[in-house]
Amino acid sequence: MIDPDKNESMTMEQIQEHMAKEGKKSPSVSNKTFLLAAGIGVPIWFGGLLPLAIATTLGKKVLSNSSSESTNKIPAAKKNENEVFPSIENIPPMENRTYDLVVFGATGFAGKLSIEHLVKTYGVNKDVKWAIAGRTKAKLEDAKAKVAKLTGDNSIMEVETIIADTK
Repeated sequence: MIDPDKNESMTMEQIQEHMAKEGKKSPSVSNKTFLLAAGIGVPIWFGGLLPLAIATTLGKKVLSNSSSESTNKIPAAKKNENEVFPSIENIPPMENRTYDLVVFGATGFAGKLSIEHLVKTYGVNKDVKWAIAGRTKAKLEDAKAKVAKLTGDNSIMEVETIIADTK
């Protein structure tokens, strides 16, 4: 008999015989299951999803063409490859900065994980000066409260919050 572990070719009968010896059953899908899935899936795709995808794509093209004609385009600034943004002269030295780190988006999933890590690793108002920032003060306070509950460290409530408008 051919050993299936040695990458030798096997006939279908040999495969079935080997599977029977191992007490395994071959996966099978009945004709009824296939026809049911095809009978439901194909009409949904062609009747609903495909036209919706086409309409969305066409709508985006029509709207982007009409909006680009009505708005004044501002020419893009020429980029100087040697220019660093912001210029090095405009960056204040570390000792003059208010914060070493600001977590913008602290109310989101990754933001909460970040502030939890900062509290556990650096603490609050110690070696690393950090703050949290977001658009809504209530959500920022809620995020601080949740992290305080998770870490058991209420000093997070002393972290400064910065309200930033992103629009």
